[in-house]
Amino acid sequence: MTSCKKDDSINLASIKTIETKVLFDNETECYGIIQNSGSSPILEKGFCWSKDSLPNISFDQFRIIESDEDTFSIRIKNLLPLTKYYISAFGTNKLGTFYGNVLSFKTDSNRTSHFKDNRDNRIYKTVYIGDVEWMAENLSYASENSSFYNDDSSNYSQYGRLYTWDAAVNACPTGWELPGDDDWMKLESALGMTTEEITDSHIRGWVVDQILEGGIQGLNITFSGYKWGENWMNNEYESGCWTSTQQGNGAYYRGFQVSYDGIVRSIVDKEMQYSVRCIRK
Repeated sequence: MTSCKKDDSINLASIKTIETKVLFDNETECYGIIQNSGSSPILEKGFCWSKDSLPNISFDQFRIIESDEDTFSIRIKNLLPLTKYYISAFGTNKLGTFYGNVLSFKTDSNRTSHFKDNRDNRIYKTVYIGDVEWMAENLSYASENSSFYNDDSSNYSQYGRLYTWDAAVNACPTGWELPGDDDWMKLESALGMTTEEITDSHIRGWVVDQILEGGIQGLNITFSGYKWGENWMNNEYESGCWTSTQQGNGAYYRGFQVSYDGIVRSIVDKEMQYSVRCIRK
């Protein structure tokens, strides 16, 4: 005959994901509670979220919550618009990581608005991505060293104007500005690019579909072509947008092509003519 002794190491902790709710600007609040601390102290607790149905801290985004309370919460910002997410509270002790039930939520679309340029009374659609308001159309303000694609003014409503860099940095209306390389990086982070991708050059990210015409972000980047010397280039499948950031004799821009899933970050000649998207912070 043998006697049995209870092994307290199998007295696991348990945690519950209580509630999640969507807020404005593609944010969410989620709440969790530790239901049972188990026989081993809880070392960390937090939330894990993903677009997959079973979020896991080994693969997905997570955040540790610094709190001594059994009930704890999180506010997550800069989520993708019109996207379904899954979220779970989790805890970790010496026995490993344990998860609560999984809840799901779907974010709203980005906030949109309109802006009137009093210089020529043109009205532009705008969209808020994070805490920045972006023009959701290419700028069409007539200035020196700017032109319509193919010198055809009928292209203005679809493509806007093309600007040299010197014209672009002075083209935005009062209260607006040409976004810098860092502003584009902040946008690209909101699209889901990694830090390594954001700071790289050439084609990066694999997220361009979010900001092209009809994309979930509402930025509606168009293939509006560009001008190189006296030549008009590729308005059916290529375009670019200036940044305000100089580098040597050139300046950074963002490029888009039909055949690219990523966004081009590169330095180009300031005399080339590209599109302008202004921002307001």
